[in-house]
Amino acid sequence: MLFSTLDDSDNFFRRYAKQQGFGIVKAGGAYKLANGKTTNERCNCTWKCESGGKPDSRVRPTGRLLNEVSDKGVLMANRKTKKVGCPVMLHAKLTREGEWQIRSVVLEHKNHELVPSIS
Repeated sequence: MLFSTLDDSDNFFRRYAKQQGFGIVKAGGAYKLANGKTTNERCNCTWKCESGGKPDSRVRPTGRLLNEVSDKGVLMANRKTKKVGCPVMLHAKLTREGEWQIRSVVLEHKNHELVPSIS
């Protein structure tokens, strides 16, 4: 698929995600170089499911409610997280003609359910 602007591709994937019942986040991308310096213009972009990535399991010596003890004997904050390692993503790249082309897509969710009524 081709889009004329980055915003068009962003709006397309956000509408799709909302229709299917999941949220998305911009997860990365690169910016154009001009004279050896980066510009504010993107040359590629990646969106991921908001449930993608690993849950935060860092040891926290302080927190709101400390109710667990780690194997090191340090109290950990008990927090809920949406992160379950969902692989859903969309990657778009700017072509030489100035259009945004979808280069790769993964649409199969794992480890969580989709709920269109609350998206």
